[in-house]
Amino acid sequence: VLIPAGGNWRFLDNGTNPTAWNTNAFDDAIWPVGPAQLGFGDGDENTLLVANSARTTTYFRRTFNLADIYAYSQLKLRLLRDDGVVIYLNGQEILRDNMPTGTILNTTFAPVGVSGTAESTWYNFTINNPPLVAGTNVLAVRLHQNSSTSSDLSFDLEVRGTNPAPVQAIPMGADWHYLDDGTDPGATWFTAGFAETAAWKTGPAQLGYGDGDEITLLGGGPTTARFTTTYFRQAFAVTDPSQVSQAVLRYLRDDGLVVYLNGQEIVRDNMPTGVIANATKALVSIGTAEELAWHSVRIDPTKLVAGSNLLAAELHQSSATSSDVSFDLQFLTYAAEALPPLRCACTPTNVIINWPMWAPGWQLQSSTNMQTWTNVTTTPAAGQGQYQVTLPRSSAKVFYRLLGP
Repeated sequence: VLIPAGGNWRFLDNGTNPTAWNTNAFDDAIWPVGPAQLGFGDGDENTLLVANSARTTTYFRRTFNLADIYAYSQLKLRLLRDDGVVIYLNGQEILRDNMPTGTILNTTFAPVGVSGTAESTWYNFTINNPPLVAGTNVLAVRLHQNSSTSSDLSFDLEVRGTNPAPVQAIPMGADWHYLDDGTDPGATWFTAGFAETAAWKTGPAQLGYGDGDEITLLGGGPTTARFTTTYFRQAFAVTDPSQVSQAVLRYLRDDGLVVYLNGQEIVRDNMPTGVIANATKALVSIGTAEELAWHSVRIDPTKLVAGSNLLAAELHQSSATSSDVSFDLQFLTYAAEALPPLRCACTPTNVIINWPMWAPGWQLQSSTNMQTWTNVTTTPAAGQGQYQVTLPRSSAKVFYRLLGP
């Protein structure tokens, strides 16, 4: 919590119109100080403001300190206001609620009068990538009446800093329904309507045999006639797919893998083209280092549906004498505010690029045409809450982006 509800605010309630009052350089030392709720006319105020119904605008200021401007990617605001409000952070407007568009003057009325239960209602807002500064941050608020005959005024505000993490729709080590007896479950096994028989079992990943690191030991058949294919199914819920801006599938597999989401194939790795059958072998045998490697694939989030989603995977051996098999999978969904901002600054000789350390595993890429992208191989420096890459400045136009894990 950067600013608590009921916290102290400096305020100006004398009807004057201060200049540059919402900037960090403004000196508010002579303004009175009092705890919220601030207002008049309702009887629930902790600080009673001058009860002048003809005063259109009342001003509030509050500071909070941050050592690291990348500490938070998002601010969560809880606001109580009667009637309209405009909020600024370090001189930049970040929220306008119940106020008209265009320039706001000292005499601008809120378009809608707040009354009844709305006067005590807390409203929630999310500010993505807020304009924070290292050191002292200034939050400035102007509260506007709806008319010159208003009988009351109310203000309180809570501010919290957050870093939204991706949602683990399917975590590593999740429980999976699996079929490991070598039989063919039929043509619809990867669809939501498929009815699993008693032959399907349940167990946590990693699932496999032959390596000694399995949590669930699969049946592989005779050592000279291994079952070619093992099947896995897992359901997960998505409340609102429209709020998912990116989805990432991460998997560990030995040998070949085909993955389906809601009945559509989304990944095919180390498998031949064409129809995949129960007897289809993986293209090549996976070696020791590759058996431990996690692979990441970005998935089109429009393939998700509201409610229950089904992810299905079939794991194929490369030969009938394979000594081991391994499977684990993770499915991540990212909301827009969980995507890290990429910032760029230039000196006469260098380009300095940084992004927050709450987003590890993201790859910096560059391009001259936004069509062909190349990984930037410079190792990022880490410190003060951010990753930073310094590159020689070129006279040519260069684009940069972050590629998710």
